[in-house]
Amino acid sequence: MPVLCSVDSCPKASRVGGMCEAHYRRARRYGDPLFEHSLECAHCGGDFKAWNANAKYCAEACGMAARTLRKGFTCADCSKPMAWHSRTSAPQGKARCRTCRNDGRGYYVTTDGRRVSHGATGYRSGCRCETCSEDQAARMAEYFAKHRAEHGEDWSSTHRRKFRKKHGYWPQGSGFDFVPQDVRLAIYKRDNWTCQLCGTPVDKSATKSGARPTLDHIIPQSHGGPHTADNLRLAHGACNSRRSNRIEPELKARLALQAT
Repeated sequence: MPVLCSVDSCPKASRVGGMCEAHYRRARRYGDPLFEHSLECAHCGGDFKAWNANAKYCAEACGMAARTLRKGFTCADCSKPMAWHSRTSAPQGKARCRTCRNDGRGYYVTTDGRRVSHGATGYRSGCRCETCSEDQAARMAEYFAKHRAEHGEDWSSTHRRKFRKKHGYWPQGSGFDFVPQDVRLAIYKRDNWTCQLCGTPVDKSATKSGARPTLDHIIPQSHGGPHTADNLRLAHGACNSRRSNRIEPELKARLALQAT
């Protein structure tokens, strides 16, 4: 059975003078086998003792924190050092730390446990509080204004033109710009303000999307149906949405018969 070091319950095997190699070296060099250097932590500034005279940090946490800081990179608002994991691509002078970017708005915890600031980021993550909704609306307004200044038209016009170029037909929407107002009202009166999908009356003054009157393509445009009055009918918004681009069995059979 090997003889253990006699210094301070050291578990290492004895080498010289009843001590392990490390304790023996300290005893030879400093006169004390338990000698430790008095140092100052390079990160937190606290005093600590270590066997290695070149030690910089008092604990592993201080070492990890110091290694993640960007050298000479500070927050533009509070001047605190910025860490590599601060998730900002802004350059020095514009970059702000997470605390300053949050600006006291608080945080929203996502379903997978992530913590994101209230605002546009929180809105994209699923939060619908007043702060997130207002910030998202401001961001979208800024984007639309920029698009209008660069392209000379609204974003919706660009989207609709690209959609038609790709699919061959205009995208279906709920606005009055797709069908002239007089044609729309004429179709509503022709159908006696009755939903042609569920057969119940349609409220003229309804404001909720599910109950308001909409125009439904009898033969969906995605199936080659024209965007004309004889292919349009009145439907609740909810009924129109549920139907999507499906074709009823009776209409499908009629179309198949016409094709033959």
